[in-house]
Amino acid sequence: MATLTPEQILFFQEQGYALSHQPLFAPEKFAELQAIFEEQLALKGAKLSDELDTPHFRNERLLTFLLSDEVLDLVEPLIGPNIALWSSHFICKDPYTGRATPWHEDSAFWKGRCSAYDKIVTVWLAIDRSTRENGCMQVIPATHLAGGFSEYVDADTAQNTFADAALWLYHALLIDGHSYLPRKEPGSPDLAGSWARPGGEQLRDDVNAAALLRKRKVST
Repeated sequence: MATLTPEQILFFQEQGYALSHQPLFAPEKFAELQAIFEEQLALKGAKLSDELDTPHFRNERLLTFLLSDEVLDLVEPLIGPNIALWSSHFICKDPYTGRATPWHEDSAFWKGRCSAYDKIVTVWLAIDRSTRENGCMQVIPATHLAGGFSEYVDADTAQNTFADAALWLYHALLIDGHSYLPRKEPGSPDLAGSWARPGGEQLRDDVNAAALLRKRKVST
């Protein structure tokens, strides 16, 4: 998935996500990302493995991936040519104690930190194979169209789309969740980064500080 096709862009607009089973990075570059994840996991201390928030603040090598053309070329057709990095996260469920994440909108975590959330997209990259058995991500298609900040709620799991994929892009207002991991093996680790179109006012910068990565003059 070097770029999104017109059909994928339309699907994202209507359903709130796009996915791919193709690798995003070349094997050598991807192996470097895997090594960085293992380093961060070893340094986490008492934290759970799904609490490795904004790791690019601790390891600048991650910016090689978060600022890469491979990523930004996927994001640009969805939010436009001016792109700012909003957040990053390593997620990996611990065996037996890997927590379930109830249905939610990612935008709810950022409530009060930004004035608009309709132009924020997250790129979710599986570092190992992601399956239903190891607690993969789940979404409820088209729920981004409702907007607003949802509370944690139960939902009809028959509507689920499971993220058995190498790569996801999804809207900040889309309802998503993760299942509990009742297994001895760890869940699939992933790197999630969120990008925003500058223009909305950033109300707080104590947690997420947007950094402009790409800016292009658009002819009129």
